[in-house]
Amino acid sequence: MAPGMGHCGGGPGVNTFDSIGTLERWVEKGIAPDRMMGTGAQGLSRPLCPYPQYAEYKGTGDLKDGANWACTAPARETHAK
Repeated sequence: MAPGMGHCGGGPGVNTFDSIGTLERWVEKGIAPDRMMGTGAQGLSRPLCPYPQYAEYKGTGDLKDGANWACTAPARETHAK
């Protein structure tokens, strides 16, 4: 899922990313992606993370720059018995 992207494209988030190129590198060269970088309007970029990871701001730098975001795994839930 691309944060801020509408169901079939568009929206205020990142809506442009190279899914075909990423897939080709994986299939043809054996380079499995750990994320894809997406871009949007007005210079916005953001990593697109594999589920269940999500893009988390590192705390410094321009919020629009995807280099300032990291793919982060959610905290595991613990259930009391």
